[in-house]
Amino acid sequence: MKLRYFLLPVLLLCNISSSYATSYFRNFVVGNFYFGADSCGTRINCAITVENNKIVFAGHSNCNNQGNIPAAATQQKGSNIIVGKLDNQYNIIWMKVFGGDDSLTEQAKAICATKDGGYAIVSTTSSTNGSITSYFGADDIWLIKLDSGGNKIFQRNIGSTGDDRAISITETATGDLLILGASNGSDGDISSHYGGTNTNDWILIKADSAGVLKWVKTIGGTGDEGTEGSVLAADTNYYIISGSNSTDYDCNDTSWFDTAQTGYNYHLLKLDSAGAVTWDRSYGGSDTDKAVAAIFTKSGNIMITGYTKSVDSMIHDNKYAFKTGWLVHVKPNGDTIYTRSTNQFQNNSYGTGSALCNENTNTHITGPPDVAILCEGGNRTTAQNINISYIDGWWYDHSYTAKETGTKNEDWAGAIVSVGDRMYAIAGSSIKTDTSSMADSRLLNTGDTGVIYIINYGWYGAVQDINNNKTELTAYPNPADDMVYIQLPANAPEGAMMVVNSMGQEIYKSKTLRNSTEQKIDVSSWAAGWYYVLFSASDGQQAISRFVVQ
Repeated sequence: MKLRYFLLPVLLLCNISSSYATSYFRNFVVGNFYFGADSCGTRINCAITVENNKIVFAGHSNCNNQGNIPAAATQQKGSNIIVGKLDNQYNIIWMKVFGGDDSLTEQAKAICATKDGGYAIVSTTSSTNGSITSYFGADDIWLIKLDSGGNKIFQRNIGSTGDDRAISITETATGDLLILGASNGSDGDISSHYGGTNTNDWILIKADSAGVLKWVKTIGGTGDEGTEGSVLAADTNYYIISGSNSTDYDCNDTSWFDTAQTGYNYHLLKLDSAGAVTWDRSYGGSDTDKAVAAIFTKSGNIMITGYTKSVDSMIHDNKYAFKTGWLVHVKPNGDTIYTRSTNQFQNNSYGTGSALCNENTNTHITGPPDVAILCEGGNRTTAQNINISYIDGWWYDHSYTAKETGTKNEDWAGAIVSVGDRMYAIAGSSIKTDTSSMADSRLLNTGDTGVIYIINYGWYGAVQDINNNKTELTAYPNPADDMVYIQLPANAPEGAMMVVNSMGQEIYKSKTLRNSTEQKIDVSSWAAGWYYVLFSASDGQQAISRFVVQ
């Protein structure tokens, strides 16, 4: 295990008495847990937390009784699904393998906990034997239901003779399973298709707790709908989040287009309990914007992440014009709260926002309710590290390297989940980059290793005054656009004032005179984000206040 510490806490505290200011940001790796063996390949694609912060994860592997991967039931030619459970000390409770023996075989895409204490996994499969008892053709969507011990209760294929890909799964309030997929087929379980044979539609499937299909809906347009995204369920309403370049049928929100629409956009569709589309909202620019994952925030809003190549329309901060992670925060009616790209502060971001989870902390300074942790998993063609960012609406961006020096060429994150107070697990892979595997993400290279990183990440402590005669400090207006006024305490002694940004960098510094009541600062040229104003008086009193520049 290799620990990495960062300088930000020191930068924020270096001009404040340690007995006074206890607010700081901390981020380091607690442990790394690997799955598979050097002689075979393994990737972890999804994870959830269950009772007492245990972790249940799923992925795919061509390891057969190698490392900590159990023996497969049939002789493998490709990869099988692996599903495992870790206790809250990250020891393996159980590990299971499911699948057939065809050359590409299975890739678990998503997992959810079910009301009966078990788990449902949705996968893409091309197998015709082993655990798979039916087959429509090409790729099928494969649903597996497990009990709490990882034992298979049932499995079933869903699909057509075309290519059917699994994307996401969730459980509804009534205990049904809701599955999002993509398909270019129009037979079998799938009755219709909007586009041609080279384009996908989304497929939304509702099954009861025994796996019996209630309905299968084709959703999309005559363009191409994405093979990544999420399905979310809230009471009797459902949401599809993905990417599409369609501009007709269900994908009809083009009202914001201010240039020729040439690429994919993020799409958020709301559906009723019968699977009928209520409305569609889209977000993006004139280039390619693809949504990859989404969550409900604690306040019931929706955060969407993925990537963008656009530099216009809704993308206002992709200043280096790279493919970069892009976050869209919206209300349940689809109205935008804010958008952010991940390279607004640095010019080396080529990543994709691959996973989100809500912040989990018992000690957080006052701030917006929708705070999330974002994972950027890198892309599939260049060596990448895993980056994480703290998101609160003003984009406190703080990245860290989860990659072990001298191991694989690329780290990729499939999921991030909370495992305690400011503790998170990143489930993914250390991948040996090989251009032969770029065409199909199910192909594994020898030495690809599944990994779960446990990290300690978040705000610690609280902002408070130093002594009984509290030195108060107020910044207004907050948020500020052009000018911010710092209201000093009455009868304040002579002192010094400093403003630092959220990265701990000093932005402004000045002396204050005895009995000064207010100080004016021009912030019109400052970057949007959090700022901290620190006041140190000559008699030892100190105070801190926070404001936002928008």
